[in-house]
Amino acid sequence: MIVDLSLYARVIWRFRVVVVIGLALAVVLAVLSYVRVSVKGHSVQIHYRQSETWQSQEQVLIQQPGFPAGELTPGGASPLSSTTPGSSASVDTSNRLAGLSVYYQLLANGDAVQGLLRRDPTVHGTMQAEHATIPDGLTQVQNLPELTITGAAATRGGAIHVARRGAAVFQQYVARMQDQQHIPQSNRIQLAVLNHAGPLTTSLMRGRSKTVPVVIFVTVLAAALGLAFVLENLRPRIRAVPAGTADLYPRAREHSGR
Repeated sequence: MIVDLSLYARVIWRFRVVVVIGLALAVVLAVLSYVRVSVKGHSVQIHYRQSETWQSQEQVLIQQPGFPAGELTPGGASPLSSTTPGSSASVDTSNRLAGLSVYYQLLANGDAVQGLLRRDPTVHGTMQAEHATIPDGLTQVQNLPELTITGAAATRGGAIHVARRGAAVFQQYVARMQDQQHIPQSNRIQLAVLNHAGPLTTSLMRGRSKTVPVVIFVTVLAAALGLAFVLENLRPRIRAVPAGTADLYPRAREHSGR
């Protein structure tokens, strides 16, 4: 199928007013589908119709008082002793801290903590906690004593703030529960921020979709071009036949011979 581009160009140029109006309308409608324009007082305000979704993460370490990981053997026992007292307790404590990460994930995502976060007027987004794991073989994973607090919001700064406030609210909740149970300071689980939420831990999860504006622009412009060709068919241009070419048309020759 051969496309006569010159024919298309002639039709568009002949009905250029229709095409230009259609193009302008397509641009306006596409822009208005992407942003919302409002007049407030003497100023014109432009707002996006869709919001972005940013995500930021803060890592919280579940640990016991002191720094047991800095000791060669627990309780200062001799490193040469293979049966040091408390060694099994140290292993059990480490495993228990890792196991608590699953429980703390449920606690952080529960109504109590989420309700406290929602009552904060500075928080405009959602928080989700997830315990950390590492691969342990081909099919199994091993829990780590660590929580990842993820904040999601419409802006980069909002996501960072939600993640930081989520971690702080969860720490305060656990501390209040420990106070109510009168747990001694030396025997309390401690939640320490390992990595703060910031620009390096923040990413854009979902941007503003441009599908609707593009579809509207193409549809309106195609409708304008289609209208131009409809008008061309309704009002075909009559071309004059040059002198001396009547013999090229049999019917014209027959009529001229009568």
